[in-house]
Amino acid sequence: MTEIPKKKIYKDQKNVIKYSREHLLCERCGGIGTETHHIIFKGRSGANRDDRDSNLLRVCRPCHNYFHGSNSREAREEAFRIKEGK
Repeated sequence: MTEIPKKKIYKDQKNVIKYSREHLLCERCGGIGTETHHIIFKGRSGANRDDRDSNLLRVCRPCHNYFHGSNSREAREEAFRIKEGK
């Protein structure tokens, strides 16, 4: 019988997991937070991806879709305002 490999957790993912456990609600709409969004997308910073709290938002699926939608520049600015508490 073939064993299913465990999903590897990389060192830089540990803070994302910790953040998701500490933030249960969507930081945009107040709904149930089901996903963790990188304000500056991981693909933009390559190997130096930023998993610090200042770059993370806990969001629901519809809000995550919003942040990755066609108005991503506007959405990124909104995300930074959320982090600043404005």
